[in-house]
Amino acid sequence: MVSYLVSLVIFTALYAIFSLGLNLQWGFTGLINFGHVAFMTVGAYATVLLSTQGVPLILAALIGAALAAFWVCSLVFQPCDCEKTILRS
Repeated sequence: MVSYLVSLVIFTALYAIFSLGLNLQWGFTGLINFGHVAFMTVGAYATVLLSTQGVPLILAALIGAALAAFWVCSLVFQPCDCEKTILRS
């Protein structure tokens, strides 16, 4: 029973933080952006796939978070040719 209550509090806190992010974007600015939903989904999907293969849940969650962070960094920090374009003009 105690482990159920702990997991309930953790999930409630997780979704509260997630909804605060949505409230900041959508509520205050009027910007409809669900990009962060994709990153949360990637981390959750990787965590579930790893935990069903026998990886301990804590380790699977850390790997899922690292995978989502790597995916974000690979999308955000793509090399661009902006400097070459600016220097040519």
